[in-house]
Amino acid sequence: MISDVISSMTTQVRRLGRRGVSLGVYGIRQEIVKYLVEERPFLDIYFQKRDWFVDVVISNAAQELMNGKDETAVAVRMGRAIAEDLRNQVAGNLLGLKPNAPSTVKRKGSSTPLVDTHLLLHQISYKSDK
Repeated sequence: MISDVISSMTTQVRRLGRRGVSLGVYGIRQEIVKYLVEERPFLDIYFQKRDWFVDVVISNAAQELMNGKDETAVAVRMGRAIAEDLRNQVAGNLLGLKPNAPSTVKRKGSSTPLVDTHLLLHQISYKSDK
């Protein structure tokens, strides 16, 4: 569970300082990818193309934890940032997904994959288990 990884990262960061930040970034990113990609394959593309952004968000979270910030607040900020970026990437087809087929464009009225009724975009969110 992601909340367990955040707790573990908090412990590592506080115990190891800057070195803990690197370990935390790697550990939580692996856990997020494993947890989410099983549900939606396009997330694998997101984490491949936006790995630098996710690393920045996680590094910032690790710094906040090192400075004694509340785990739940840090997890919420991290979730909010990644969810917002993912929505923007999907809405703008910035992930480089193949455009919809002509028959789909005719039905949907758009060549942008994953965007039809915008239901998917509205469902991209985050949750803190803490």
